[in-house]
Amino acid sequence: MNTTVIGMGLLYLAQFLFFGIVAIYMIRNHKI
Repeated sequence: MNTTVIGMGLLYLAQFLFFGIVAIYMIRNHKI
């Protein structure tokens, strides 16, 4: 497979997980 495609995929996944964790953290602490 192309390493560029893999890199972009991992970057997209990491960004999605990051925002997901931040959203959950803010909701749990009621700091929206």
